[in-house]
Amino acid sequence: MGTMTVTDIVNEGGLIAGDTSLAVRAKVELKAWLRSQYAAFLWPFLKGWIQNVSLNAGAVGLTLGAGSGGVTQHIQRIIDPLYIYPSDYTFKAPVRIVTDSGDAEASMADSLLVGQATGQPTVCRVQHTTTPGQRNLSFDYKADRNYKLKIGYFFVPADPGDSEIPIYPNDRTLIQAVMVFVLKYKKADNYGEELSILVNQVNDDRLKYGSEPGQNDQLFLDPKTFR
Repeated sequence: MGTMTVTDIVNEGGLIAGDTSLAVRAKVELKAWLRSQYAAFLWPFLKGWIQNVSLNAGAVGLTLGAGSGGVTQHIQRIIDPLYIYPSDYTFKAPVRIVTDSGDAEASMADSLLVGQATGQPTVCRVQHTTTPGQRNLSFDYKADRNYKLKIGYFFVPADPGDSEIPIYPNDRTLIQAVMVFVLKYKKADNYGEELSILVNQVNDDRLKYGSEPGQNDQLFLDPKTFR
């Protein structure tokens, strides 16, 4: 994470661009830009886990994210697989996420979801709700007993306040973003050049801060297809 506050970043970007009169607008633009960057890449620092999420006997689904299911953040993506275990912790099993693509596994899940058969959930479908940052998880089986779930997810942070430090790891990139915003408003001749520099800085940040052992460090084959 960087060390500069939103106000400090905007002031510095405006000074470099030669115009500090657009600070209010630049703060709005910077926060919108941050939300876009957080959603565009699976940053390791935006990965969260929640354990012991209750799935009670008879339940067929749950809602997670944006204040529901014990997750206050806005969820960007649920990580496959989830893990299910009974309240006595005697075993743990994966619950795979299926898509709406109409493949064989998804079709199988559809038939189970329609039938509402009772058993231990083995697959689920993740769908958006009308609440931003919230997801519905629908399981193939109606739970035959009380279960717990461990769920991994990527989230989009709340907008930082003016006196807060953004989660984004590189202050220099944020200063460049503000400078680009100001140059765009001024219709400056070097806007395109500075925008290209910003794009390169973001790509560089993804290389420097976007991977760690087990995440974004190598390309894995889908275990549902390649065994």
